[in-house]
Amino acid sequence: MKFFKSLNKIYWALTISIATYLIFVGKFLLPNYYFWGSDSTFFYYPSRFYLQERILEDKSFPFWTERQFLGFPIYADAENGYLNPINVLSILIFGPDLSYKILHFVFYLIGSLSFYLFLKRKQINLLGFFVANSIYYFSTYLLNHQIHFNIILTFYLFPAGILLTDLFIEKTKVRFLLLLSIILSFGVLYGHLQSSLIFSFGVFLYYLVFNFKNFISFKTLFFGISMIFLIGIQTFHQILPSYEVYKKSERDQTIDLYKGSFVPIMTSFSFVPYVLGNSENYLGLKIKQDFSYTELYIYSGISTFIIFCFTFIFTKTTKISWYSYILIWIFLVLSTLKYSQFFNQDTPLISLFRYWERIYILSIFGISFLIAKFVSNPFDLNFEGIKGKVLLLLLPTFFITYLQLNISSNIEISKAILNTYSQYVSLSNEYFLPFFIICILTIFLLILLLTFDKFKIFLRFKYIFKIALVLFILIDLYYFSFDVVNYRLQDISNYKINDQISNQDHRSLLVNHSLLGLENLRYKTWNLFGYSQFQELEYKEYLVKNGFLDTFGRAGLPINENQAKEFGVTQIFINNEKGENEVVKINYEGSDLIKNKIETKFLKRKSGHIIFSYNSAEDMLIKTRIKYSKNWEVKINGQIVDFNKDGIFFEFKAPKGENLVEITYVPKDFYLGLKISGILLVIYSAFIIVLKKYNLFDKLRD
Repeated sequence: MKFFKSLNKIYWALTISIATYLIFVGKFLLPNYYFWGSDSTFFYYPSRFYLQERILEDKSFPFWTERQFLGFPIYADAENGYLNPINVLSILIFGPDLSYKILHFVFYLIGSLSFYLFLKRKQINLLGFFVANSIYYFSTYLLNHQIHFNIILTFYLFPAGILLTDLFIEKTKVRFLLLLSIILSFGVLYGHLQSSLIFSFGVFLYYLVFNFKNFISFKTLFFGISMIFLIGIQTFHQILPSYEVYKKSERDQTIDLYKGSFVPIMTSFSFVPYVLGNSENYLGLKIKQDFSYTELYIYSGISTFIIFCFTFIFTKTTKISWYSYILIWIFLVLSTLKYSQFFNQDTPLISLFRYWERIYILSIFGISFLIAKFVSNPFDLNFEGIKGKVLLLLLPTFFITYLQLNISSNIEISKAILNTYSQYVSLSNEYFLPFFIICILTIFLLILLLTFDKFKIFLRFKYIFKIALVLFILIDLYYFSFDVVNYRLQDISNYKINDQISNQDHRSLLVNHSLLGLENLRYKTWNLFGYSQFQELEYKEYLVKNGFLDTFGRAGLPINENQAKEFGVTQIFINNEKGENEVVKINYEGSDLIKNKIETKFLKRKSGHIIFSYNSAEDMLIKTRIKYSKNWEVKINGQIVDFNKDGIFFEFKAPKGENLVEITYVPKDFYLGLKISGILLVIYSAFIIVLKKYNLFDKLRD
């Protein structure tokens, strides 16, 4: 009987989960609707199309591509997810578009139902799950980050990570760590390492708070060792190549961990919506160039904020309270890094990334967790230690106020925001009145709750009171996310690529063209430009030196034939006054890929695999226009020969006569990573065997 009751509740949880998804982002399941604009348009969708094309049409895996940066190890840029097996299989089975829709919905369901199972373990009912699920998944933070596929799918699984951690704390089973490592490894292999780090940090803090008494123990040591080894086993084949390209990229020298730091007062954006306008003009650019509305949008509800404060003050202080409170402090410190100065540019891990306000997702989880506990039973109030709790809540306010008053720079930014706030509190502002009404009604409802014991007649309406709490939060979230969703979720049935650009396996230059980012991957032509945070600094400097501006993947200067020849370009597409492409052909004495004036015949010229024959009357040094990488393998008549760096290209000695040259890209770092993963697997397996042999698992459970 208990089994059927439990099954019935899971069905209800599934119904709630799907219904909430449909209410907020249901249009995404329609054929022509996609999360569109910025990163999704320019990076994620094109890279998915290219992966499918290379595997299914060319029968090769895209380790190296000539469609960007004159040649680039595209698999090493983890943001493309090319070594993520779930991502790859979904694209091959369902295609680049439909596959992401399926991943989005399925990962949401996995995370959402994990959230339900986790809350159930904490004696929180379906109503509590309903409100927590809504706050976590449908605050404007995640809704507006929908254009970042890897951020979204990683954070969608965060409740699953917390559930597995909670199960391990109680039962100490290796299988829970294995599942947790698979989830975390998915995030690493999908390329947004900062999100994976934030995910790991949230899990670690949960383990610390909910296992505090036994934190210093053999069990904690086992937890840490297991996670390091299990994640390393699954991801080292990606981490090693990514680290190699990172070392050569401009990112290695230009990352500023303070970039995107909130002016302290901006932390209030978490409970005040549309401070800088609606979604179309919610651009921090008019205040500070470091901001875009994607990073500023963190609204999780004024009703959520008020109910959280009430819950923290008037309910018994538990581990849930401390967990959510700590997460709020972490957000305040990291989101204001430039002004709090808690960390410097040499801080391990922290200094590798920017836009640290993204860690607010952990605060949203903590807040939704505590509110779920309250909504599940809002009548279990506790009036002990209220003064201390109020003080604890005021401390973050004091901290932000202190930072705001001690700002030594960007005074104009602060003035602009304060001026915006003064305009916000006006009936002429279309958002103020709904915001004010929700705020007042929520406060009234909570004051009413404090009088329930005095007015017994209210006790008959307990369930209605709970429903009202949930409705206020849902209406709040939906109303103030409507513009965001419509702005992000677009019908792109009219979107088309330019069919004029289709020259196969030759380098083309697109001058004054509207292509951005990785959109060039949709075109079967080799290309000088593209986008990656791991673009080689040396290559970028070479472009500038030879008269190109590589600003977001666009040529920015008039191009002449000599400039084009330096890069082996065979044709230039120039937009004429009618907006059409005029094609300028470039002729070579010899070959576009070989600088020497010798007779060559190309038998194959694919990205990462080139075969040609040449005829020379004497021994020579063949100078290529193929971009250098240590991963090339050069064979002459089947024999491997050495090659040397020649600027950004490479060269090799070649004998006289008629000979056959084969140049192949071999991802050596990838294979080395697999070997290291294998070694880690052997070591960890031996570790587990030793624990079992000497019955040390019993010690873990003590």
